[in-house]
Amino acid sequence: MTGTETPYPTHDLRAPLARPTEEDRTWAGAAHGGALAGVLAGGLFGVVAPITVLLARGQDSPYVRRHASAALNFQLTALLVAVVGGLAGIAVTVLTLGLALIVVLPAALAYVAFALVVMVLATVRAVQGEEYRYPLSIPFVR
Repeated sequence: MTGTETPYPTHDLRAPLARPTEEDRTWAGAAHGGALAGVLAGGLFGVVAPITVLLARGQDSPYVRRHASAALNFQLTALLVAVVGGLAGIAVTVLTLGLALIVVLPAALAYVAFALVVMVLATVRAVQGEEYRYPLSIPFVR
């Protein structure tokens, strides 16, 4: 491979995207669905499936790479929100002698519900061959 080649096929961003293959849709769905399963199994495991799919098939298919990267970015964003939000919630709760739990617990539950819903939506869209952008996701990985 020379220095000017890319390790995976590229395309003109203005051109319409080709319909992904069934295998690509399956791998993309596995990135999102595996992230969802990982979160349900123990939170931090949500990054395992997107990383695995990205490493296994990210070089072969731009469609799979976009979906695996999106899933990984959302999982990293959710982890950041959980850590920062958890620490802030604990601090505010301690400072208010527990009174802040009236706001902190519903906010945490609302974020968890939001995250689960968008992960299910992303999985369905990926399997259907559509693009999906997670709302409120920081693009750590491209």
